[in-house]
Amino acid sequence: MPSRRHVAERAGRLPHVVREVRQGLDREQGWPGWMFVLFAASVLLFAAFGLHQRRRHRRDGSALVPPTLFRSFRVGVVVVMLAFSGITSFFLVLTYHMQLGLDWSALRTALVTVAFPVGIMATFQIAWRKGTANGRKFVAIGTSVMTLGTLAMIVAVSSQGAGIDWYHVAGAELIVGLGMGLCSPILTNVVLGDIPPQDAGAGSGVVNAVIQFVTAAGIAIVGVIFFSLTGSEVTGADRADRFSDATSVTLWYNVAVFALVALLSPLLPASKTPQAAPEAPAAETPAESSAPATKDRLRLDTA
Repeated sequence: MPSRRHVAERAGRLPHVVREVRQGLDREQGWPGWMFVLFAASVLLFAAFGLHQRRRHRRDGSALVPPTLFRSFRVGVVVVMLAFSGITSFFLVLTYHMQLGLDWSALRTALVTVAFPVGIMATFQIAWRKGTANGRKFVAIGTSVMTLGTLAMIVAVSSQGAGIDWYHVAGAELIVGLGMGLCSPILTNVVLGDIPPQDAGAGSGVVNAVIQFVTAAGIAIVGVIFFSLTGSEVTGADRADRFSDATSVTLWYNVAVFALVALLSPLLPASKTPQAAPEAPAAETPAESSAPATKDRLRLDTA
């Protein structure tokens, strides 16, 4: 059991450890050679996987990812890639800006970020109830609102600088959350709208794999942009100003991807309206139903 003195010594060293971790995260680590080898190998493996799936599809139709699948939702895959590459990377930039640039605590940062899920909850039910029949329209409106929210964040960060307060950030995040709630519940269903029933499982798996990939890719892209603007050394009197400039520039990536999704949304599959069921024949009255039987009896009697 550690003594009180030992615990106090550890607590006293904690700020120094945090500072060293921050400095270690901000140093340039470089790109080792094996990383480029893995990049090249991933391209080759992806091409080999595509050829293998094409061959199996021609042979017996047992491909895990049928090549014909992408004829139905090629635009949908692009829309999913753009949308999810901007969602997670949006908060990566803001978190670094608030904690490293403005020196906000983790608790304050988390409380400000609550505005985003509040916005989602405010519009989620609207999209869930009305978006089935107007999928493309809701995706376009939702991503347009997200674009406006990101623009509001850029204006707040660039104009307020180090003096930005919590309500500036929370207000912009609330707008982004409102847009997210309008499009996220129905985006996958809209993208998979033209998939044949027999390929629904493969299509859903491809969409989920694309989401996982582009989430990491979006973080990598904005990370390169953001830290190339802030530099490897984040200490100094001008730290807040440098982070404000880097954040306002990097968020233009998110504006671009959200706006592109809004522009591409008319190319998504149209919502399928349920066809009216054929009218049931009118119920026969007892007199009408007994008429044929009466005629048959009369014929038998005359015979």
